[in-house]
This record gives sequence, C-alpha cells and structure tokens, in this order.
Amino acid sequence: MNGDRPGQAHCLLMVRLNNYAAVSAAYGDAAAAAAMDHLCGALRAELPAPAKAHVERDEIELLLAHYPLKSFPMAAEVDRLCAALAAMPFHHGGQDILLSLSAGYGVPGGLAAADEIMRNARATLAAAIQPQESLARRCATGVALYREDMAQAALLVERARQGGVRFAWQPVVAAGDRGAVLHHEALLRVVGRRGEPMDGAEAYAALSRIGLAPVADRMLLSAVLDELERDPAAVLSLPISARSLSLNLHGRALGWTDLFARLTRQGDVARRLIVEIVENGRIASLADAQAFVAALRATGVRVAVAGFGCGYASIRDLQTLSPDMIKLHSAFMRTAGQLTGDGGQVRHLVALARTISPLVIVTGIDAAAHLQLALAERPFGMSGSGIGRPSADRRGGRIARVEAFLPSPGFHERRRRQAHNAYETAPVGS
Repeated sequence: MNGDRPGQAHCLLMVRLNNYAAVSAAYGDAAAAAAMDHLCGALRAELPAPAKAHVERDEIELLLAHYPLKSFPMAAEVDRLCAALAAMPFHHGGQDILLSLSAGYGVPGGLAAADEIMRNARATLAAAIQPQESLARRCATGVALYREDMAQAALLVERARQGGVRFAWQPVVAAGDRGAVLHHEALLRVVGRRGEPMDGAEAYAALSRIGLAPVADRMLLSAVLDELERDPAAVLSLPISARSLSLNLHGRALGWTDLFARLTRQGDVARRLIVEIVENGRIASLADAQAFVAALRATGVRVAVAGFGCGYASIRDLQTLSPDMIKLHSAFMRTAGQLTGDGGQVRHLVALARTISPLVIVTGIDAAAHLQLALAERPFGMSGSGIGRPSADRRGGRIARVEAFLPSPGFHERRRRQAHNAYETAPVGS
C-alpha cells in the first residue's frame, strides 16, 4: 500500500477482482472502474471503521485498525465476505454483473513486521484458483456470448438468493434390487421472477462458461444440506463443477470454510451426502482437488465422478482422486447399439470405470432395451426415466443402507498407489 504500510496494530486485507479484464472487454472500461468503486464501497460497508483503502486497477488494499469480527477465525471471515459479495450482482448500465473475487490477508502477531504482513497477504492471495481466460477478451462474438451468459448467470444467482431455486430428485437404484434406492440426485429447477419455469441446466452452464460455477455450487450445496437436515432418512447427491474442487477458491485456505464447519458439526448429515464432480471444465489444480476430496471424505461425505466418458480429466487424474463411485454419461446408454449393435461401447466404458472405482452407476436408462444392456454389465446402480422420473417427492422405494455402497477398506489407498506408480513408470512424453 503506497504511503501507509501495515503496522503492528493493523490488519492488511487485499481483494482482487478476477474478472476485471473480462468486464472491461464486455461492458467497457467505465464498467470495470465502476465495479471496483462498487466493490470498495461494499467492503467498507462490511468491515469495521476506520478503514483506509488504496485501489490499483483490479486490486484493493485495505488497512484495518481492527480485525473483522475477532470472535471468528480470520480465514473463515474473509472467505465468507468474498462469497457474500460474489453472490450479489453489481448493477451497471441496466446490466447485472457478477464479480469473481480473490483475497489475501496479513495480521499482526508476535514480532511480525510490516513487510512480513504484506508478504503473508500476497502469499494468501497468490494461492487462489486462477480464473479461466474469458472469450470476451478475444473477439466481438466472445463479447456477445459473455454478456448473454452473464445475464443468465446473474439471474440464476439472484433466484438462488431469493429462494427461487428448487430441486427435482432423480432416484438411483441398486441394479441387483431395483426396489432399493441408493440415493436421490438433485436436479436444478429454477423459478423466474414472475413464477415462470426457467432452464436451470442452461443457466448453470452459462455460469460455468464464465468461470463462476463455484458461486452457485456453494449456495446449492447449502440447500441440499438443509434437505438432509429436514429428512433424516434421505441420502442425497449434488453435482458440482470441477472448478469448485479447491479449499483455496478465494485464496489460501479461503474456500468452503462454511461447508466444512457444518459437515464437521453434523456427522450424520455428512454421511448421507454424495458430492458429484462434473467434468464440465478442466480441474484447475489436481493437488487442490485431491486436498478437497480428502477433506470431504474425512467428514464422512462420499465423492462420485459424474458424466464419465465425456469429461476432461485423464484416467490417471481420476485414479488419483479415487472417487467412491463413477457415474457414466447418459449419452452412452442412449446411443448404445447404434454403432456396434450390441452395446459394446457401454461394456468398454463400464470396464474402464471399474479401474477407478468398483461402484459404477449407469445413467440414461430410458427404455426397456437400455435396461437389458445395463443389467448385462452388472453395474452397481442405475438411473433414468425408465427407472424413475425426477420428482419433487422422494417417497417410494426402500433407502439402502449407507454401508451398502462404500468401497472396501483400503481401496482409496490402493488406488492412490496405483496412480502414483503409473506416473513413475510412464514413458517420457506419455
């Protein structure tokens, strides 16, 4: 911070607007500057006075005379602040614009000097997951697509904040006992401002394309936890973006702090939750993803990979993550038999999935022919409209015991060793 350096009695908070360049390209330099003014004002409103601010293009440095809410851990408080501001669209020129934020902080303690506090803040900020490059910076078509996606994304986040999001529940049944429901998958349904139904899947896809899926994932996962609290018999899953797989979403240790605090307190809820990783984009950091999955599993949550066969991650990467279960992409079942006539494509994919997890779920079973093809591969579970249609009502069918779909003891460690050995022995350039 120019002029004022953090002293022993001050805390330094740095906040970066990750999509500054994209906002500038899509809406103009004035919009990006206004976004920074808005962000600075929002931070001043949230933080205790006095606060001195210095704005440098896409970064804000705040020198605070007091810690924000001393009774809470600083990391959790900064993470909460970033998540709250990211979920509140910035209004400019008749447009709603979501802001992607990273943060870093340095606090006085012991003999920490001003320069050390500054270095700590910078290091925390540098650990944040880097935003993906926006198409808005490349061409006029990219600008138009970014603006269109932002409009849908901002509306989705607004509806989630105002209670306009609902779930339909897709039953996933045991292949060996179709009366036993293994779990229900949450499918997003959105109600518009006038009560009209919106395409939740397309709105979420728009959010993912502009790199802001974690904003919605946190809100939706909190809503699923509320459902689990209300229904002690429910076992529920929620798909989240591959970009959300980090404990460092906003900076070092500034990600998902609220979720993990809740899961740690509520072990019974955690054991009935399945987080599905959707490969709708590249995993930003495999090391971060491993740490995130390990932290989830430590609370009792189970992890699945959804859409297997159509994603970005390699088999090695997925073996390193070692998910509890694999869900095949529904497109493979729906096109099964069209090329080979005997569903050989599904057979090959199931065999490949079993190299990652023994618990394979075949999705997209919409007809009797699909069911016969799926049963021939002896999967662990199945889902599709031919099995059970998504519904707001989860009643019907027996809920299988949680223990019925846990991998055997030592499975995850064996998978990690196999993935490590594969890396060590792979030929150069493979």
